[in-house]
Amino acid sequence: MFIAEQSRGTPDDLTAALGSFNFYAAIAGARIEPGIITVTHIVVYVKDNYTFNTNANETSQYLGHWNRKGVIVVPTFVAAQVANIDWLEFPVAVYTSGPKYRVYYPVKNSTFRTWQMKHRQGGDFIIYSDCVPILLKNPNTIYYKLTVLRCIHSQWEWA
Repeated sequence: MFIAEQSRGTPDDLTAALGSFNFYAAIAGARIEPGIITVTHIVVYVKDNYTFNTNANETSQYLGHWNRKGVIVVPTFVAAQVANIDWLEFPVAVYTSGPKYRVYYPVKNSTFRTWQMKHRQGGDFIIYSDCVPILLKNPNTIYYKLTVLRCIHSQWEWA
């Protein structure tokens, strides 16, 4: 299969994280007074764990076509996978200029695990997106009471 250099789907951070990801939020700004915490700002970010595992009864997840120079995503791969067509199990040639081209090879979770075991390199990793700060229109107020726990004669009690 040949595809034009301009149309190749190089994965960006979002594409890489969309396999499975979670949104997280963290407090970024707060006013603290005795007995009161008012949260005024949060940050939201995406965290994704890459484990490269495949369950026995599932198709191995497609990770793109790779070579030493980079990664491309063949957009029709998912459709071919759903339709149980294996033609994208083969290398892809990408024209760069004139008669020159680069060859990319299909990589799935199972392919990576096999390579990992053979070369004893690589591993699972965690990806974090940039944090997006958000000013809360309605700050959240938390009321609390400090309680002291103390030890008297080897017995713990609330003060």
